[in-house]
Amino acid sequence: MAFLDSWEEEINDFIKKYYQSFFSKNKFEFFKKEAAQGGGGMIFSDADLLFEIVTNKSRFMIKVGQVEGKLMWGLDLIKAYFKITDYRIDEDDTASRKRVLLESFNADDYSGNATFLITNFNKIKNLFSSANYNETKVQLEKLSLEKQKYV
Repeated sequence: MAFLDSWEEEINDFIKKYYQSFFSKNKFEFFKKEAAQGGGGMIFSDADLLFEIVTNKSRFMIKVGQVEGKLMWGLDLIKAYFKITDYRIDEDDTASRKRVLLESFNADDYSGNATFLITNFNKIKNLFSSANYNETKVQLEKLSLEKQKYV
């Protein structure tokens, strides 16, 4: 019988609590696991997306990426991207962009984050589709660099 590391058990419990029905409904399956100092991550996949849950000292982070790509993007950055594009916040409006990039996401609100993902899954899937991925990658990289200026 194989034994799980404590971080694997934490992620499994986290999935059962917040994402089990989402994974089943959308046919996400276990893809691989990666151990890291103080925790690790598990990656799940459907035909198009990678969904990574990372834990470090009992804190969880959700990342999304394209199956063919190597980059994973935090759900916080994706949520900020949607707010900036949906509300058409111009690059000149630094105060609003800073607020969206820094304050629009509570990483510890696991239930709220799961709700955001479930509600916006089709929109996220479209964002990471083959047709849109190159533009998405450029935009998320720019937002990531912009966010780093404010942290």
